Amino acid sequence: DAEVKGDAVERLDVDSLFAAAVAARDLSRFDEAESLFKQVAAKSPDHAAALANLGGLARRRGDRVEALAHAEVAADPDPQNVGGRCKAAAMLHEAGRTDEAEAIYKSVLEADPKHVGALSGLGRLAHQRGDRAGALAYFEAALKADSRDTAVRCDLARIMREVFRFGEAEAMYKSVLEIDKEHVDALTGLGHIARQRGELDAAIAYFEAASKG
Repeated sequence: DAEVKGDAVERLDVDSLFAAAVAARDLSRFDEAESLFKQVAAKSPDHAAALANLGGLARRRGDRVEALAHAEVAADPDPQNVGGRCKAAAMLHEAGRTDEAEAIYKSVLEADPKHVGALSGLGRLAHQRGDRAGALAYFEAALKADSRDTAVRCDLARIMREVFRFGEAEAMYKSVLEIDKEHVDALTGLGHIARQRGELDAAIAYFEAASKG
């Protein structure tokens, strides 16, 4: 009983530290966040979310070597921690290790076929390979999983624009502006569509609005 209680206290301590680290990160107190995430990792070396966040913070300060090292460790432990695994996959993708990133995303989908992060990650990988049909399919699935995700909407609209489905792309970007009227990617996308249509005044207006975002 004492051992069980001790484990529960330790778990609570790790969870509290992790929550504090996330709060510090969200407030842009990055040094404090990194210190707290390191404490989490010291107490729980397999804590994928803490490791992935450490990788993200290292990447933010330009240390790609450390970022990748954290990503490699975060990719394996705690298969239930899909958020951390997806962040690790994104860093591996950025490092050019696309096969490893794809394997992680697909393993996440085996546990949760509607995971938006994994579907979006696979969509970006497909797009990078030039497989626009595959990218569209993944982003459409991600949108069905979370219809209000503005990043997914913009990714999907960009692919639609690339395959000359301008009407659908325009509608998708405008749906983003209904959620966030100052969304830079949506305004920029609408500017590109207007320019491709030869509507230069409209294009300039959209680009100017995006520059203020």
